Amino acid sequence: MARTERSIKRRTFLAAGVAAAATLPTASVAAETPVVIRGVDPYRVYDPAFECVRVVLKTRGERYSPAYVQGVSGSGFRMGGPCPCAPTCAMAMPQSDLVRLLGYEAEELTFADRKDLKERLGEILPRIKAEIRAGRPVIVFHAFTSAEWDVVCGFDDAKHEFLGRGGYQNMRGREYARADQGRMITCVETCPPIGALIVGAKDRRFDARKAEMAALKEAVRHARDTKRKNYPFDGLAVYDRWQEHWRADDAKPDWLRDGYISAVYSSTHQAGSDFLREIKGRHRAASAHLERAAERLQAEARTLHQILALLFPGEGKPQPELPDLRRTMRDLLARARADYGAMADEIGEALPRLGA
Repeated sequence: MARTERSIKRRTFLAAGVAAAATLPTASVAAETPVVIRGVDPYRVYDPAFECVRVVLKTRGERYSPAYVQGVSGSGFRMGGPCPCAPTCAMAMPQSDLVRLLGYEAEELTFADRKDLKERLGEILPRIKAEIRAGRPVIVFHAFTSAEWDVVCGFDDAKHEFLGRGGYQNMRGREYARADQGRMITCVETCPPIGALIVGAKDRRFDARKAEMAALKEAVRHARDTKRKNYPFDGLAVYDRWQEHWRADDAKPDWLRDGYISAVYSSTHQAGSDFLREIKGRHRAASAHLERAAERLQAEARTLHQILALLFPGEGKPQPELPDLRRTMRDLLARARADYGAMADEIGEALPRLGA
């Protein structure tokens, strides 16, 4: 992970790195700016990868809960790292696949193999604006946050700005965030620019049972994947690596490894727990196992939140040296690991009862 991401992501996450719009004028004519789609739902889960899909589909009339999207996307059970790239890299599927899974067309506008980023940006921006004029928000990487997937639901050409939603707390209120329209190509010091995702028409039926079964199977496989030798790790191996760090005599809190990861996974795993409770009534043969899996995943999420509060109690600033901090961290991580592993075991017991 580049050193610049340490400062960029922490600064953007903690402070109002993107100025909120003071007022959001209504566009009376499509050719005028600012053009703003009002009433776009804020992020309900701090998930940098898939909550954007739910937000966009809600504008199409879909009523999937935040927990359900986290579940069927796999994000509610994912554990990667421990490094800040993991929540957007260690995914069960790309965003476009989730859009298609839920029954919609998906068009990816990428910067792949394009050396002239500004030229490609000039091709992508009109497509995004055309969607917004038609009342359809667009998913854009690094639009407002740092190397995360955001929702653009307005633009102001007079100020050359996009307006929209992101996962950080300062983007979840009534007002939209604002950022330069070219910001999506400014993440080059952190990662390659990715682009935008346009959600098209609904063209197929969503097979809920098939999607739920696939998500449960992948949750178990991912959690038990301890074979990866290269960093970042997956599943239980993340906890093993994390605990190893806190065995070192010079171990100190690090926002990207300890804070950001705890913030994301405490939120997404709580949603994963809620997903299990949401679907257990449709899978009665395995209902008891799914409930116990939900309890263990919720316990793990709470421990991760406890780690976040312990290490970064005030606006992300590290806690002053605490007595026995390294031992406390190892104990908390061991508890979280045990609950995460037990969650996978309970889902593993549920699968045969579901015909898997």
